[in-house]
Amino acid sequence: MKPQILLLGMFHLDRPTNGDMIRPAIFDVASERRQREIQEVVARLNAFRPTGVALETAPERMSDLQHTYETYQHESDLTENERQQIGFRLARMAGVADLHGVDWNEVVPGVPDLGIVRSHHPEAFETIVAAEMKRTQQLEHAMEQLSFSKWLDRLHAEETIAASARIYDQIERLESGRIWVERYWRVRNQKIANRLLHLAQANERIVCLYGVAHLPLLRQYLNESNQVEVMTWNDWNNKKECM
Repeated sequence: MKPQILLLGMFHLDRPTNGDMIRPAIFDVASERRQREIQEVVARLNAFRPTGVALETAPERMSDLQHTYETYQHESDLTENERQQIGFRLARMAGVADLHGVDWNEVVPGVPDLGIVRSHHPEAFETIVAAEMKRTQQLEHAMEQLSFSKWLDRLHAEETIAASARIYDQIERLESGRIWVERYWRVRNQKIANRLLHLAQANERIVCLYGVAHLPLLRQYLNESNQVEVMTWNDWNNKKECM
């Protein structure tokens, strides 16, 4: 039986200034209602019986995060970041001692960042951003109306995943955008996938928590490896025998 990797795509709950093209609005993470809903999602993920939890953090930056995980005592101590709200809670509930950082996000010489891509193709880039903003606003509205679990269902629907992939296809059609997609974005996700595959050699069931934009390529690369069984939140949450 192949190791299993459950991919959980997310909006970043603490809205970091991290270079993302769009920073979606987020619900009040600390509210009683949302804390209860987050706990319900964590319990559902725990039914997967994870033996490893992988986070969007570079391995060389994991020591501080690991220390925070090992020493936090109360859920009220957690920051709003999803690594702590979901990752810490899940690992603690599952009895997982060590968290794993699998990110790779480095500057590649000769590759323009998105700011440069925008400056080279201002009109085309703004058209792409406007369409993505509209799609994001629809997801923000759904977030306001739905429980966290139901919203994750929406975020992991196949049409949502496909729409997320299309924005990078559109960026790739721009001359400097093609360089960014081919030499940075795809490379980054392939390296993340490779780290997950390495981690899967010693872990039977991994929950991987990542920004939702990574979901299409991570799923693709992991499936193409034929080394692991890959599922998303919806694949797992809709397993009736596990409900």
